[in-house]
Amino acid sequence: SGWLSASCSLERPMNAVRSGRALCFPIAAFRSSRHHIKMTITPAVLVQLPLPAVRAVVFYKRDEITTDLICCDVEVAGHVWTFHEEAAGWPDLIAHLSALPGFRRDWYEAVVSPPFATTETIAFDRR
Repeated sequence: SGWLSASCSLERPMNAVRSGRALCFPIAAFRSSRHHIKMTITPAVLVQLPLPAVRAVVFYKRDEITTDLICCDVEVAGHVWTFHEEAAGWPDLIAHLSALPGFRRDWYEAVVSPPFATTETIAFDRR
């Protein structure tokens, strides 16, 4: 089907915020110390995230041993789309989501400190 496979557990921040188990369609997988999967956030991806349908946007960090990886879960139509800052097209995703009414503009500052802590930050919530 073209989707990257990944598990969706209650460890993921968006799922912890939501009640019940979310259906996940990850289009950006996480890198680990053992492997790195390259991904791209394209205009075709952004069109699948129509702003009126976005219910929530949550930013958080993953501890990657020596660095942190900033991640973003976007809930659209009951599905959670997972992205990370190393994905090609990340700036386009941020610009797209920034157009949401009431989108938290200081999300980056809120999520980066302190280092190596998850620091879940809800940037938008229509739920």
